[in-house]
Amino acid sequence: MNSKKRIGAGVAVLALLAAALLLREPGSEQEYNARLDGRIFDVAAKAPGLVKKVDVQGDMFVSKDFPLLELDNPEIIREYDQARSSLIAISEGSFAPGASMNVGIGEFEARVAAAADEEALAKKEAGRLSVALAEASFSRRKIEANLNAHGKDKLAHAKMLEETLQASLDEAKARLEQASLNRFRAEQDLNAVKEQRRILSTPQGTEALRQVELESARNKFAASEERVGGLRPLSPVDGYVLDVFVKQGVKVAAGDRLLSIVPLDPEFLWITAFFDEKTAARLSPGDECGIVFNALDGLVLSGKVKSIRPATLAFPLPEDGFSANFGNPENLVPVIVSIDDYDPAQMPQLRLGMTAMVTPKSGEAGSE
Repeated sequence: MNSKKRIGAGVAVLALLAAALLLREPGSEQEYNARLDGRIFDVAAKAPGLVKKVDVQGDMFVSKDFPLLELDNPEIIREYDQARSSLIAISEGSFAPGASMNVGIGEFEARVAAAADEEALAKKEAGRLSVALAEASFSRRKIEANLNAHGKDKLAHAKMLEETLQASLDEAKARLEQASLNRFRAEQDLNAVKEQRRILSTPQGTEALRQVELESARNKFAASEERVGGLRPLSPVDGYVLDVFVKQGVKVAAGDRLLSIVPLDPEFLWITAFFDEKTAARLSPGDECGIVFNALDGLVLSGKVKSIRPATLAFPLPEDGFSANFGNPENLVPVIVSIDDYDPAQMPQLRLGMTAMVTPKSGEAGSE
């Protein structure tokens, strides 16, 4: 083919392309590469224990609240059994208020005795210092009466001793006053407890105390029930088991990862679509989009723009299968698109990382 023929053929191709562009409707839709992303639920141990049994394996479907595995912890189980037995006993009327009240009285009586002993010691010390101060004062007066015989140095020493004893006595009196106050308050508390016991010894008081003990037993049982429930972790959602990180016979601590689950609920799934800069600039949150999964026999879903990332994804992309699908050399803007009409019970299973094509339904966003 000579140069004139090649030029003529090129002009014809350009004319066809121009005609196609002119005939294209302003609202015609364009497809953009996308992938399926979502939240992965990590199930962690709520209580320490030994893995007794694992009921699931990778890629297994589990419904919400399905038992995933079982841990063994004898101490937690024993606490649960004791709390349950105590709650049943009090609920059925097996209640002895005297025992619990005697414990309280004994504690208050011990406080009174200790306060009385402290007061006695403080009184004894204050008395000793009072006698010592009186003797020091008498000695200082004798020296002053016959200063020529004793000298000024001895008088100065006597005055210093008297001042030191006076300061010590003041401190001892302050301690005695505080000790007396402590003893008085302890006696008041003891008398209040005795009066409370007298009131509680009546039928009405006994029932009131039983209700208090019953509420306490319920709280303890609820706490122990929650702990023992942690030995049987349940699936937080409907989904597929992605990874199992433990096996039978392994010890785990509270907080250790046990397994991960990929949810089926579209609430936890989304599409990350990659739009060219011009199209992304015309998109707004709430714009409708069509989603096509070619790997699932052209499964078509609908969604809406949730957010537009503030940065572009510039080429070159990593050399992987997903990146190889991109044919547009321009910078790409990641856009998060919801999945609104996916029904996991009626449609093929979606897997994180699947590729899709997204088409903005807005005429403005899809137009040239």
